[in-house]
Amino acid sequence: MASMQQSRAEGQEKAQEWTDSMQQKADSASHKTASSAESAKEGAQQKAAAGQEKAASAAETAKGNAESAAEAAKDRASRAADSTKETLGLKGETAQAAKDRTVGAAQSAKETAQEGADKGANLLQQTGESVKNIAQGAVDSVKNTLGMGERK
Repeated sequence: MASMQQSRAEGQEKAQEWTDSMQQKADSASHKTASSAESAKEGAQQKAAAGQEKAASAAETAKGNAESAAEAAKDRASRAADSTKETLGLKGETAQAAKDRTVGAAQSAKETAQEGADKGANLLQQTGESVKNIAQGAVDSVKNTLGMGERK
């Protein structure tokens, strides 16, 4: 009977050791998963920030190009009006009116180009924010699945 109790005690001890070992492995896996999720979150945030920087840079470049093109169009219009005035021998008022209309059209083109550049920059910024939010949602989902999410 004593050997039976000893065997039972040994079995319980081995079961406890196995349970402790499995608990340690589960804790280790949970820690590694949380670490990986946090690393993924940081990577996604870095990529989102880089995307936002690229978007801002692209918007600035587009704005500069649009302004340069509009300025060039304005200069050409001004020269064309001056040339027209000289060629046709028009009086100053008529040539000036043509020049003013042409300059107005060039200014309108410049403003339209600027609006387009601003819309493009906004779209790229919103895209960057969406990527960042999606990454955060994925990290939170992994944490909640593992029971590591914030309890509310």
